[in-house]
Amino acid sequence: MKSGDQGYMAILRLTIKPVAESLRTLESTSLETEMADQRLCWKIKLGKGHDPTGKTRHYRGGAECSPPAELQIIQFPDDPGFYLLYCDDAGAEITDTYHETVEEAKAQAEFEFNVKPEEWEPGA
Repeated sequence: MKSGDQGYMAILRLTIKPVAESLRTLESTSLETEMADQRLCWKIKLGKGHDPTGKTRHYRGGAECSPPAELQIIQFPDDPGFYLLYCDDAGAEITDTYHETVEEAKAQAEFEFNVKPEEWEPGA
């Protein structure tokens, strides 16, 4: 790199940072609005007999996610599919998977945590 290139690199860094921050703010705002419109279909608190099978691993930010305390199956308006949410003790989403049917979401939960179909509780 030539000595004059350092000035260009500094300008580039200053320009990219605010754009990236704006995109994160926009994504957060859109997600919060969308999450408020969701419909909780089914839920289960994971407990005895629901240890991770190890058949699937989830990553966020390059790190493996910790096991969830609760699973929720939700649906958004105008979306025919269902999301299986993996939530922590406080009910905050850790990660999610998308499924075309409720049955597929429940099958994924059984595959990962041995959750039987009859163990699910209806959502609110």
